[in-house]
Amino acid sequence: MIVYLDVLLIENFIVNLFLICITSDTMKIKLKVTNAILSAVFATSYVMVILIPKLNIFNAIYIKIPLVMGFMIIAFKKLNVGFILKSSAIYIIYSMLLSGLCFFMGINNINIMDQNKTLESFSYKYILMSMMILYIFINRIINFIKDRYIVDNLIYSVEIFYKGKVKSFKGFLDTGNELREPATDLPVIIVERGALGDITLEEKERYMIPYQVVNGSKGRLQGFKPEYITLSYKKDEKVSIKPIEAIICICDNSLSKGGEYSALLSRGIL
Repeated sequence: MIVYLDVLLIENFIVNLFLICITSDTMKIKLKVTNAILSAVFATSYVMVILIPKLNIFNAIYIKIPLVMGFMIIAFKKLNVGFILKSSAIYIIYSMLLSGLCFFMGINNINIMDQNKTLESFSYKYILMSMMILYIFINRIINFIKDRYIVDNLIYSVEIFYKGKVKSFKGFLDTGNELREPATDLPVIIVERGALGDITLEEKERYMIPYQVVNGSKGRLQGFKPEYITLSYKKDEKVSIKPIEAIICICDNSLSKGGEYSALLSRGIL
């Protein structure tokens, strides 16, 4: 039997990527494309166990299960034991179902008789591969559209007035941002330094706002209170303008990879 290694690896990569995607959908966990591809590459390399007799030791069940768990860790970047066990079980179940489907189609291969009465074997393999590739692409497109819809509905236009200067920028409503200035109890808007342009702060006008992130690290943000802030947003196809009170905190880092917004809004402003 002749085995084309490149074809075998490509087919296994598509299958593994498909299984990782449907596992992610079942778990309702957002999956990064790079992590999914990396995990599928590692899973595909396991096919060498079948081709190289010396590696048969890795074909044991007590090695396969930890390997699958490793694939899930690479794909989802989570070390929670319960999550890894659950996702691994789902991945294995889908693998078994897919294997059973392929076996069933193999033994029920349709033979088509042409005009010369010769039989031609029709393979379902390429149909299945095409369906898997189509699913992966459609899944990514749908997720992208959903993400864009959510982002677009959470982006507001912000205008601040400070010492005769007016600065306008886009802000993303971060529902996890509950940061407030302790003395005034005003919500905090985190803004990239570049969006504030030539605004300078005097020492007596500065606020120092303590913060703590999820990983436990702490720090202080430097901020100020503008004279006036307006928030513009669309509601029922109409633009509404809402005056708000908040503390503007300055951030030296970029807040949006694509430059879609330059501020993070606190949910306390609504």
